[in-house]
Amino acid sequence: MREGKEKEKGSKKNEFWSPKRAARMAILIALSGVGALVKIPSPTGTVALDSAPGYFAAIAFGAIEGPIVAVIGHIFTALTTGFPLGFPVHLYIAVQMGVYA
Repeated sequence: MREGKEKEKGSKKNEFWSPKRAARMAILIALSGVGALVKIPSPTGTVALDSAPGYFAAIAFGAIEGPIVAVIGHIFTALTTGFPLGFPVHLYIAVQMGVYA
């Protein structure tokens, strides 16, 4: 009986997409989407406040949640400006943001 409880505990502990984590990531991705709408004038037009929630998530919650939030946040910013540098370049930038977060 005890082995079953330990196994059940272990499976819950190792579950990545727990409701708490999914909700936390959804809130930070939404905040990143709002930051994507706040633009800072630049020649490329893609400087925005979308990366702050991603880097905060990386510092506060770990190296898995942060890059996911940062990548999706940058893609939101690129979508709102119409991919001025082209989709492959923005995809490369998003991957870099994920790696550095």
